[in-house]
Amino acid sequence: MVNEIIALRQGERETAQEAFTKSIAQADEILAKTPDYYSALDAKGLSICGLAICDLRLKSDDGRRTVDDGQSSMVYRQQAIETFQKAHKIAPHAGVVKSVLRLFDELVKCDGGEILNDVRKAVEGAE
Repeated sequence: MVNEIIALRQGERETAQEAFTKSIAQADEILAKTPDYYSALDAKGLSICGLAICDLRLKSDDGRRTVDDGQSSMVYRQQAIETFQKAHKIAPHAGVVKSVLRLFDELVKCDGGEILNDVRKAVEGAE
């Protein structure tokens, strides 16, 4: 997860987007076999957040403006919230939450990260 965040912070949006997408696929593979694996849920939630930023930056980079601007990132944010809520129902422990929150805080520092403000409560484990 750290490498994906670094790539995004360095402006390598395509590399980060590909890595976040792969992380989600890997998490989904694990979750298909072990649906209560909170670590995979947290990784998936963070990757979804990363995709929300990548999507926003894609629209900014190429100047695309469409009728549904903001809709796809809103969908990503809602998916992330639901994923983090699932994870915290399984493992609400302070140490687990704190480590995920540290990664989330680094992700939010990326350009466009402010769109994730509404996700933070879910990362913290608040309903």
